[in-house]
Amino acid sequence: MAQHVDHIIPVESATDELFWPPSNHQALCASCHGKKTFYEDKGRGRSKGEADTQWSATLVCGPPCGGKNTYVAERIQDGDLIIDVDAIHKALSGSPTHIHSEQVLRFAFTARDAVVEKLTHDDRFAGHVWIISTAPTRADRAYWVARLRAEVVLLVPDVATCLQRAATERPDRWIGYVRQWFHAYDQDSGPRNRGGSDGGEG
Repeated sequence: MAQHVDHIIPVESATDELFWPPSNHQALCASCHGKKTFYEDKGRGRSKGEADTQWSATLVCGPPCGGKNTYVAERIQDGDLIIDVDAIHKALSGSPTHIHSEQVLRFAFTARDAVVEKLTHDDRFAGHVWIISTAPTRADRAYWVARLRAEVVLLVPDVATCLQRAATERPDRWIGYVRQWFHAYDQDSGPRNRGGSDGGEG
């Protein structure tokens, strides 16, 4: 089953002119995409740690209440890794997933960054990495493309749908989070998968 948007002609980063055009995209399953990426990256000037990695990564991004968690839950396989600040915050605080403490969030981001750093130097992990993040701007998404060579899946339901989900499923402040995301969103910044099947955050 196709799960990833692959670059037919390999690219180095989101600044490459061939990164965004749909004509350079093809659908591949996670296994095929990981293997293709692994063999393409070898010998392309990356450091040993980067070239020898056997994992692949997908950034699943979009507005709060945009369906990101559900998208990942429907595709994750045994042994895969999820990088999600909301989930880390919940593990550290014991609070419900979408109730945040600013002081705990600092530790959650530190823990996330430590996992990312470990991953970039670990040649034993051979699964798939799912990054769940709102990432409203091109720069936000380009960070993960450059850091983990992640493919980008952008889930963007219409704002009314996200606001309705926020009003019925989340604390009051999430309505503001939704509005902030759409205000910051770079509309013409890459492959876009409109939808998202539920209010899962991210």
